[in-house]
Amino acid sequence: MHFDELMAPVRTFDQHQSLVIGPGWGQGKTTFGGISVAMIATALRKKVDPTFRLLSLTTSFINPLSPDETFEISCETIKLGKTVGYLEGKIIQNGQIIVQCFACYGIERDSSIAAEPLVQLDFGSPDTGTPFPYIPKVIPEFTKHVDFRLMTGDFPFQASSSREMGGYMRFRESPNHFSEEQLIALIDTWPPSMLQMLHKPAPASTLTWKIQRTHTPLTENPKEWLAYKATTTFIEHGIGSSVAQIWREDGQLLALSMQTVGIYG
Repeated sequence: MHFDELMAPVRTFDQHQSLVIGPGWGQGKTTFGGISVAMIATALRKKVDPTFRLLSLTTSFINPLSPDETFEISCETIKLGKTVGYLEGKIIQNGQIIVQCFACYGIERDSSIAAEPLVQLDFGSPDTGTPFPYIPKVIPEFTKHVDFRLMTGDFPFQASSSREMGGYMRFRESPNHFSEEQLIALIDTWPPSMLQMLHKPAPASTLTWKIQRTHTPLTENPKEWLAYKATTTFIEHGIGSSVAQIWREDGQLLALSMQTVGIYG
């Protein structure tokens, strides 16, 4: 089942409807986290005026999400003002909170200050990048849905000394149009940048994840490559942190992504 098919029931769901993801989007013992967060974001968006845009989305991955069991999405409006709205979304499965998101939406404001992003896109053409291989039981199953091109850093488990990892990404099966939930899911498809430092495969788990959106509009071309570049800010005692930038193919900054990751190796 491709991405748009997964999102279709969420776009029309109510809070008492049971959902299921099914096979093909696995990530170790759980479901690919980007899918669960994209589903919550889709449900939350329905509760906000279209003039409000997503400013930030903060996620905690609390328990594994079984892909073969039903779950529900719970949405709550914490505060909805004239210029800013705060909402909470959860995935609940078997009575447990699986994923919890806090979203901030708002309108653009007039301001006398502006600053260019500190980091600019410096990759070459996607055609010069190295495709990600799919290795069963080593590379997560969901990556079969994504076309990657590694442009900087190394693949996971290469005993690399690099702190950076990045390149281009897009879905192999292009959606009819590119949406915010697709951006959210794609950002999470990249492995944590610190995994390239490991000498051999080892489990890892994202504990918290935050996305911050810029004012840059989404691409209108669903086949366009998006660029991603993450930098490991620290790793010690099995906990790592990274910050990433996500650009359109034309170099406009779309979002920032910050992760806290548990490494079990």
